[in-house]
Amino acid sequence: MFNELDDFVEEFFTIHNLDQDTFHQLWALDMTPEFLNYVEQVAEPDINQGGWDAIIQNTKQRKLLIKAVLMRILEVKVFGAELLGAAPEEDEMMMRLEKGLFTQERASQWRSHLKSARLII
Repeated sequence: MFNELDDFVEEFFTIHNLDQDTFHQLWALDMTPEFLNYVEQVAEPDINQGGWDAIIQNTKQRKLLIKAVLMRILEVKVFGAELLGAAPEEDEMMMRLEKGLFTQERASQWRSHLKSARLII
């Protein structure tokens, strides 16, 4: 799915060289408030580096911004707990389980590295 998303963004959002143009203000293009909300969830402008205009003008940064927005939309609208029917308590339980599995996996990796180090020594 990520590869398809990457191909889509590459095909439709990197074909224009905005560095040659003079108009780059994303906020002036009548974007929906929902889209702008997603943009602000995944990125923030660095005023010292040119703000939003610099992000939109730079093809690589624009591509990454659009991919991040699309991934965030998928996360919220497609893979979100509300769509899958989980109650807040169930969602919290899943987060604790995921965190526990992550901790257990890291501990297992640490033990493997320790065992390997002992064998080498």
